[in-house]
Parts: sequence; structure tokens; C-alpha cells
Amino acid sequence: MAKQTVNVGASPNDGTGNTLRDGGVKINSNFTELYDGLGGNTIRLAIPAGAITNGSTLKFDGTNFVPNTDIDTNTTYAISAETVASGAKLRLSGSDATTDDVSILSANAGLTITRTDASTITVTNNNATPITYSIDVAAIQAGARDLQLTGSNASLSTVRIIAGTGLTISNPTSNAVELTALVQSVNGSTGAIETRRTYILGGAGTTDYTVTGPGLLTAGEGDPDIIAQRGETIRITNTRSGQIVEVLTAANAIPAGDYISSTNATANIADQNQTITFKIPMTAATGNSFKYRSQTNPATMLGNIVVI
Repeated sequence: MAKQTVNVGASPNDGTGNTLRDGGVKINSNFTELYDGLGGNTIRLAIPAGAITNGSTLKFDGTNFVPNTDIDTNTTYAISAETVASGAKLRLSGSDATTDDVSILSANAGLTITRTDASTITVTNNNATPITYSIDVAAIQAGARDLQLTGSNASLSTVRIIAGTGLTISNPTSNAVELTALVQSVNGSTGAIETRRTYILGGAGTTDYTVTGPGLLTAGEGDPDIIAQRGETIRITNTRSGQIVEVLTAANAIPAGDYISSTNATANIADQNQTITFKIPMTAATGNSFKYRSQTNPATMLGNIVVI
């Protein structure tokens, strides 16, 4: 029942308030509700023998309302685990608490989360085992090699090694890269790096090579003359597929073996991605003493090595 208020009117004896009887009915109803709520004929309010401490509350013990100082109740929680779509979940349930979700552990790449029993979650690192890589070497262009690393749980990765001045790169086997520094004796002191001019023969078609190298246009030139001095070493690298390059004398003879070598089995020949190394003899005649040309199209794809 809601509290009932006696209407006393706007001013004394103005006739707008409750009658004496109606006011008494409201007062009795209010007292009856309080009386019944406190236990009816027996008021269930236990008066403590000692002083009531600060913070005490009234707590119904089943018979009476008694002062209670134990406001906080310790809760003992139990742990349970359950699986979810993306991982696992820990839950806490207590003696006087509802079930609470503590956290959801989500798996990601290389991490697996499983519930191993009713109250245990196991987190596993899938990358704990070392990765063993195998190596494959690919010849991509003259003066460069690609190391391709493949692992048990890794995608294909490529490490590129590019030759520089005085440094050559080759792959003697399919899974090895060999770096060679060109060392000579200079003024009686060894260990200096020998600088060799390298000319790259590329292009397309059968009318000429597009040659790039020192002294030539960046975009390359068609079958240009290569100028060299007596005693100088030059290198010619072939990048063309199906066009074998050879170095010959003006009389179409192979230069003496003391002066020429190649990564090919034949000293004066270079197949695709092979290199000819040629040292101009000190006895070479001035002028167009040597030539480079294609064995397939010798009449159209050729240029002079001019000795000065």
C-alpha cells in the first residue's frame, strides 16, 4: 500500500480537508501496514545488548531483524574453461556470484589455444621448432644471382647478390654461390682490386646486339666498337638466349689460351649468362685486331674490339 496523507485543507475550518473519520481511517491504515511489516503481534526487531557499531545494518535472520556488521561476504570462485570459435574462454563462478567471463584468448598465426580439461587452457607456440631452409640459386642476369630460401613453414624468399667492380658472381652448383675478387699485384704490392671493364650484350632480334658498358649510352648501342689498350683486360657477358657469343681475331681465329677464358667450357665462347674474360696481348696490332660476334648470326650481330 502507498502512504496515505490526511488532507488538512487550505485554511482552518475551510471545509476542504478530510473529515475526522476519513483522516482517522488513513492514519489507521498507515499504522497497520507498519505493524504487519514488523511481525504483527510480535515486533521482530532484536535490540542488541551492546552499542551498535558504525556501518551496521539490519538483517533478517529468519525470525528477527538483527544488527549485522558483516557487510562484505567473501566469495570463493571456481574456474572453468570452455572453447569458443576463435580460441578458448576462462569463466569464474562463485558461491554467491553469477558466472563471469574473465577473458577470451584468441589464437593467431603461429599460436594455438585449446582447452585440455574442464579448468585448463593450453597455449601452444607453433614456431617453437627452428626452421630449416634449403637454398636454390637462380642466375637472373649477368653479374647477379638470386638466393631462394624455402623453409618448412615459410613462404619463398629471395636474397639478391649483385657483383661490383672487381667482384664476380657465379653458381658452380644449383645450391651454391661463388664470389671471386680479382686480385693483382700493383707496384709489388698484392691485394689491390683489379678494375675490369664489363660489357653486357643484350637486346632482341637478329640484326645486332644492344651493348651496355663503360663509354656507351645508358640505353645501350647496337654492335659498337669496344676500345681497349694492350695489356688491358675486358669482360664480355652474354644475356641473350639462343645467341652464343664468341671472341675471335680479325682472321676468325681463337685468341691464344694465355689471354682468354670463359665461364663456358670453351675459352672464347659465352652462352646465356656466361662471361668471356679477354686480356689484350701486348703484341696485338693496332686497329681492329679482334671481334665479338654471334655464332648464329655472325654476319649481322658483330662488333670490333679495337686496340689502341
